[in-house]
This record gives sequence, C-alpha cells and structure tokens, in this order.
Amino acid sequence: MTSILFLDVDGVLNHRACFLPSRRGSPLCPDAIARLQHVVKVTGCQVVLSSTWRKLDHHVESLREAGGFPNPHSEWRTREFRNIVTSVMPRHERPACRGDEIAEWLSRHETDRYAIVDDDSDMLPEQIPFFVQTTFETGLQDDHAEQLIAILGSRLLDVTLDPLD
Repeated sequence: MTSILFLDVDGVLNHRACFLPSRRGSPLCPDAIARLQHVVKVTGCQVVLSSTWRKLDHHVESLREAGGFPNPHSEWRTREFRNIVTSVMPRHERPACRGDEIAEWLSRHETDRYAIVDDDSDMLPEQIPFFVQTTFETGLQDDHAEQLIAILGSRLLDVTLDPLD
C-alpha cells in the first residue's frame, strides 16, 4: 500500500516563533519535525515536497539534516507550473496553484492514499478532503498530525489478523 504526504515547509515545519531577529535563514522547528516524523512512522507514508523548498538544493539538504524529510518517495518533489490551460475555454490559461502541481504528480503515480499539509489553501476542490491546513503563526501542531494520520490511516489498522479457530 502506497500512501503519500505532500509536504509544504514554510508555515508547517517552521513558523513565526522560529524567525527570531538573531537567527538567519529559514530555521526549522524541532517540535514540528518530531510531529512529522510521528506521522510518517504511524502511517508508513512517503513524503513528496510540494514546498518551494524543493527548488533550492541547500534548503533540501538542511531539511534532510534536520530530519524533516523522512521516508522520501523516489520522485520526491512536485513539478512547478506557471500557467494551466483550462478545458473550459480553449487556449485560455490561468495561473497554476499548488493543487495543480499535486494533481499532476498524482496523475503519474499510483497511490492508495494521500494527504496534503500546507499553510496556504490553494488546493483543487477535489483535494480538500485530503488537506490539512496549518498556519504560519504556529506551524504543524498535534491536532494537525492527528488529522494527517486519520486521512492516511495507521499502518497498524491495515494489518489483517487471522481469525481464531
């Protein structure tokens, strides 16, 4: 069974409290990383970066070093799109959203389940049931982790037990 967690970073693994005036760069929150690791451990999901962090090698490396990129999928990031041609009006384009990038990734991979965690809400309507929204104020909290586990399912629940004779 393949389950995927589409992961944003800013507003999920870092948040306002991480950005102190004395710190430089994009610091990661150890508590948020621990919550993410818990989700991955409980669900067995693979992680795909949908964050803009996917575009910068030094960000990806710092994410890996901090433990914030557990169990990555072999194709570990979504593709970036600027515009999407709509099927409603031929030759009409609209700006792409994060949901479009996720939908494109899903169209090329077989998955049983997926969830999205992001502080922005630019998802497609059909993705909303699989979306957990955090805030830049607090990042990934316990209740968000529990929502992700509920969407992805615990791998403990996927175990089939032999009936007793």
